Amino acid sequence: MTKQKVLAVAGVLGISALILSAGTLAYFTDTETETNTFTLGKVDIELKEYDHQGNAFVQNQKIMPGNSDIAVQKNAIVTVKNDSEKAWVWVEMLIPSALYNSKTQTQESNNALHYNQLKTFLDGYTTNSGIATVYDDHDTHQWSLMTYVDEVTVGDKTYSRLRSTHKDIVEPGYTTSPAISQIYVDDDVKMVGDKVYIPTGQEVTNGKYSGSFAEYSGDWEVIVNAYAVQAEGIANVDDAVAAYAAQNN
Repeated sequence: MTKQKVLAVAGVLGISALILSAGTLAYFTDTETETNTFTLGKVDIELKEYDHQGNAFVQNQKIMPGNSDIAVQKNAIVTVKNDSEKAWVWVEMLIPSALYNSKTQTQESNNALHYNQLKTFLDGYTTNSGIATVYDDHDTHQWSLMTYVDEVTVGDKTYSRLRSTHKDIVEPGYTTSPAISQIYVDDDVKMVGDKVYIPTGQEVTNGKYSGSFAEYSGDWEVIVNAYAVQAEGIANVDDAVAAYAAQNN
């Protein structure tokens, strides 16, 4: 065998060995997997009403024309439940529109049906109401003054809608101070036999209503609704109200 042929054979053997080696190589490898599990957060609140002593509100109480001295105590409070996210909270009250003539805070005296809030818990006040309640250990001056919003229809009835907002975020497990304190009938409302007459205007002479009256045969139902929106990602309670309206209208 010539030298050139020996080299050629050696070359072929070398290539064959290389191919065989390539077919049996094993590489070090590794794979890791992480499964990300998320739980959906929720907002969960509870609305309850009590008197000043903390007793549960009694439905179908009788109300009489007079003044706040004979008012029905109706402390509306909101609890953000333990399993809830922290939330912005507000309360809305619906009063039959026929009983709520005024649409501004300065003419509340012209309404047939009134409400009160305790200034102990009203934002913007530095003094307290001087009325002892079981809620006096709560944060004070948190609720906004109840303000007229608009007219709404529930079933076949029209109501004036008013709103009070809680200034600060409400944490899980916390119960607010009262947003509303009491309800009472204006002393201008007249009862003649079985008929009830309510003021229809805003005329006042020497501190007394001097306008016309109309017979009223409707009910005196007041509806209170509480609302909450997650605090995360929302700057303040007004933005929360707007976000809720945008999502539900």
